[in-house]
Amino acid sequence: MSNQTYNWQRFWCSPSERFDLGYDGYLSDPDVKSVNGYNPNPKLVTFREISEIPCLILLGEPGIGKTQAMKEEEDKVTAELENTDDEILSLDLRSVSTEDKLNKKLFESPKFIRWQSGSHGLSATLRERLHIFLDSLDECLLRLETVAAILVDELKYYKEDVNRLTLRIACRTAVLPSVLESELKEIFGEDSLGIYQLVPLRRQDVVKAAEANGIDPESFLEEVSRKNLVPLAIKPITLNFLMKSYGDRGQSLENKRIDEIYLDGCRCLCEESNSSRRDSRAMGGLDPDQRLIIAARIAAVTIFANRFGVCNGTYADCAPSKDELVLIENLCIETEVANSKNFDITEPAIKEVLDTGLFSSGGEKLIGWSHQTYAEFLAAWYLKEHHVSVSLFQSLFYLSKDEDPEHKLIPQLHETVAWLATMIPEIREVILTTDPDVLLLSDIPPEPSLQEAVVSNLLMEYEQGKLLTQTIIINYRLYEKLKHPNLAEQLRPYIVDASKAIDARDTAIKIAEVCEVNKLQNELVTLATDSEEKIELRISAVQAIGEIRDKNSRLKLKPLALNPLPEDEDDRLKGCCLQALCNNKRNYLTDDELFDALTPPKKINLVDSSYQRFLKNTLVPMLQEKWRREPRLKSDFLKEEGKSMKLLKALVNLVMIESDPLLEFVLNLIGDIYLKPRLADHDQDWMQDEVLRSRWEKLHKHFAQRIYDTFNQDNTESIDRTIEWYYKFANPKWLYEQFPSYFNNSEQGQLASNKAANTRPQQKLLEPSPRERVILCLDQLDDGNLSAWWQLNLEMTLKPYSRHYSNEFEPDLTKLPGWKEADEPTRTRIIEGAENYIINQKEINTDWIGKNKVNWPALAGCRAFLLLLNKAPKILDKIPSETWRIGHLLSSLFLLET
Repeated sequence: MSNQTYNWQRFWCSPSERFDLGYDGYLSDPDVKSVNGYNPNPKLVTFREISEIPCLILLGEPGIGKTQAMKEEEDKVTAELENTDDEILSLDLRSVSTEDKLNKKLFESPKFIRWQSGSHGLSATLRERLHIFLDSLDECLLRLETVAAILVDELKYYKEDVNRLTLRIACRTAVLPSVLESELKEIFGEDSLGIYQLVPLRRQDVVKAAEANGIDPESFLEEVSRKNLVPLAIKPITLNFLMKSYGDRGQSLENKRIDEIYLDGCRCLCEESNSSRRDSRAMGGLDPDQRLIIAARIAAVTIFANRFGVCNGTYADCAPSKDELVLIENLCIETEVANSKNFDITEPAIKEVLDTGLFSSGGEKLIGWSHQTYAEFLAAWYLKEHHVSVSLFQSLFYLSKDEDPEHKLIPQLHETVAWLATMIPEIREVILTTDPDVLLLSDIPPEPSLQEAVVSNLLMEYEQGKLLTQTIIINYRLYEKLKHPNLAEQLRPYIVDASKAIDARDTAIKIAEVCEVNKLQNELVTLATDSEEKIELRISAVQAIGEIRDKNSRLKLKPLALNPLPEDEDDRLKGCCLQALCNNKRNYLTDDELFDALTPPKKINLVDSSYQRFLKNTLVPMLQEKWRREPRLKSDFLKEEGKSMKLLKALVNLVMIESDPLLEFVLNLIGDIYLKPRLADHDQDWMQDEVLRSRWEKLHKHFAQRIYDTFNQDNTESIDRTIEWYYKFANPKWLYEQFPSYFNNSEQGQLASNKAANTRPQQKLLEPSPRERVILCLDQLDDGNLSAWWQLNLEMTLKPYSRHYSNEFEPDLTKLPGWKEADEPTRTRIIEGAENYIINQKEINTDWIGKNKVNWPALAGCRAFLLLLNKAPKILDKIPSETWRIGHLLSSLFLLET
């Protein structure tokens, strides 16, 4: 059961986003709207929706399924890349123990070397891509900071080539090194890095898993719900344990701690041999409890000795990885105790255990854990069974004073520590004084004195600067474990005292929010409305008020939502206030108040703005559902120009993704507000409006379709006038697609209807002629003026009656009028000019990247290479390798920008 896959549709979200667990505790399905027509999880995405992002950091809690999700994505990419030059480089970082091995397995691997050298020739250089999958960053045997530093330092050498690189890194949420995010943004570009965490399972996912294992899903989910075990059911690994206990053995799940359920699950896996043992019917001579304690011994060795797995042979058999493995013979020392009886640990016994469901094959002689959580849990359980002392625990799990003056727990051992804290109260007390944040990962008993101590020590760590919220990613739902009767009194000083550390205050607010501490409503409102307070804390306070759901407190946020706030530079505070006041559960704003509050986003390129999220995820769906039920309300709204224009200005720069289900509604709404009445008036003055300056291509395409659908196709005069104005003030591309017969095929924007042509003054020939312009540029190029090459490229786009350059972005010069009309001697000179430009153009300017500008020299370099490739490939054989690098860069820069 543990290795079974269920073809679930998994979902991801930004670590800063909140996802909704429904009233039943399962993930609210983002594909299903509520009874009121709202999507409770509009911010969740599938992997396909983010798969185009070049660099992805994929986060998740232990057992949530991120490795399986990564594997499924790798399999999909592998299938898609068949018959292409692209390659996949997959590396499980859990198997890396030294810096040298990391470099050899990744940056010195044949696939990486082929990619960075472009050894397949120019055509491959332009399209060949390397897809790197790095799993288990947090389980690497090196220090996390070391691994992160090596990755970013090496990738910086290839910054020019990252447009041909896809990178996926999987890591546990809590231990992601902060330097990785900032450095990868610098390397790939801010818009080319995405960080997403895998969210829990939906109810239907659990149903599918139960059915696949022959369990009646209705009775199973009923018992899981009745015994408050949904938090375990929404994680794949603990779901498997629950199904094992429920389905195979009929055990009760009631009143069992999470470590007890894990122990039952591991024991179940010890009863179950893998396919090779089942086929051979070699079941072995150990009982499940004996296998379990041997598995725990293996876990302790692999965890505490930094070993990736077990070598089922000699070191010679696993020579490249011998420092990352433990030999079976080294595990066969002395005895263990099971069922109160001592028994010897022999090589056959070890092999029998390695053949259970706890382990999986990593190669012919390599055996690893099926899931790292098994190893972490069993290592802790092994110490418990052997009555580990506090002093031994401290020597095993803490960094030395030289490594960390604060003498903190080793980050890679946090999960094992959390299991120990659940099992052994004395160790929990030690952890409480040094690393209270790690206790959040454990099963904290609902004892008020213990919960109060955790809160006190946690806030003190933040106050003293030993913990920083910006350096770690926190699962705030873990704070639910801290709810106790005296919590309000504990948190109040941090919320009201502006002299305390901002991280400590923010943590206190988050705890109040998650635990829904109603007694702190007044303090949160005071903080939210105080313009002297930090904007980040005010936003956190507003979010907490919104979650705690006190009506009077929410109403006090109205001034923040309705009035301009100079200090709110990116509308985050405004967006959070609007969300708290108006959402799919309740609305405390009148229509007049709501529409008066609408303003254009201050930063239209800020995708993650809470104000933009409110517009897209709350306001637009609310209007869509409201007007679907009562169409008359939309008609009345469109008649109120003040309200409708406010909404228009807020929506026209709204950032929406291609697959957004609300996209069509938004486009139609903008068209109804803005375009429809203006077309009806036949007044073209509106086309000078800034709405048509929008860079949103989907909007222009929609406008073009609306214009096409509106006009009588026989009324050429009206169409000509509209197209002329649209061409003058907006983007003609989409109009050209809708009205091809009204444009000259060679030049978009030049009207060709009979009536328009008859009334237009006779066009004059271009002086100098296009041919003369080409010859002039070639002469200048022969005289050593390299800039004449890219000017020549522009002149080749002209025709005798041209009034402007066209096809400026066509990379193939042979498709331009200047090439088609040139005689053979002129074409030969153009080819020679391309060779001249490639060899002698040494300077490369990259300042234009990301600034929405065209760099003509870069485009000219791209065209020169393509021309030689198509018309004179033998010339390329004579070009030095350094020049090839420059040419490749020119091509890549241009293709990246366009």
